[in-house]
Amino acid sequence: MREGDAVTNSQHGRHVHDMKSVETNVAPLLSQLTTDYGPTGLLGRFFQCADTAARARGVTLSFASLAELITVNEQNRDSWPPLFPTYDIRHNKIAPEEAFCILGRDRNGKVVAAHAGRLFNLTCRSFHDLAQSLHLMYEHPDASKRPGETCEVTARVARSIKGRVVFSGAAWYHPDYRGKQLSTIVPILSRAYALTHWNVDYLVAMMSEGVVSGGMTLRTGYTNIDWDIRVTNSPMGDVRFAFMWMQPPQLLEDVAKFVARFDSERRDRLVQRRA
Repeated sequence: MREGDAVTNSQHGRHVHDMKSVETNVAPLLSQLTTDYGPTGLLGRFFQCADTAARARGVTLSFASLAELITVNEQNRDSWPPLFPTYDIRHNKIAPEEAFCILGRDRNGKVVAAHAGRLFNLTCRSFHDLAQSLHLMYEHPDASKRPGETCEVTARVARSIKGRVVFSGAAWYHPDYRGKQLSTIVPILSRAYALTHWNVDYLVAMMSEGVVSGGMTLRTGYTNIDWDIRVTNSPMGDVRFAFMWMQPPQLLEDVAKFVARFDSERRDRLVQRRA
């Protein structure tokens, strides 16, 4: 296996068979989720709380294929820029165990939220090297990149990010569901799943300058931010990104706070009902 590739080697062919369909008869997230690494009790309770919090907002979460993610992105381009190439199986061979996608559906089965994560095994090079070489985006950059497409990484901390690294992204919420605090639920759930599924060393993300200015980093839980990563002539255009990172101890602190806040709010609601 080449360093910098995702961790497993099986092929991705079964994900490509139907790029235009999105499953409607899907299993609920909790029925497909196990806690393999990390504090089982805390994570199990968190997943229950996060799933309940999403349902309270009219959204049911489930796992989906990357092919479905591509289709949902293409169907919602009026409110969602082109998908970051990292998750695009038309440019990357990504086995089922190398990535995951979580979709949220409304009561009618319409997809209204998305998030994804992909695992990279960076043992001999850093995230800086992965991104600047365009291997973060494309398995074969020379064949897949657009004319003049580049990625320049000046965020210094990216040079120190190595090991089992999950790149989180593909975050989207339908305009009708923005303001419902889904951004405080789905991203942390996605990171927690990545942790318990892959036993990661780092969880990282990139967020465009405009989104950062809108306060999204605080809502999603990232507190470590470095500038910048600039892509030129990419599928998203020319974009300046912030680089964000987190290690498992910080994530578990956030998970514990989420559970405590959820339980406190539930107790408050019970008191109000009895009053």
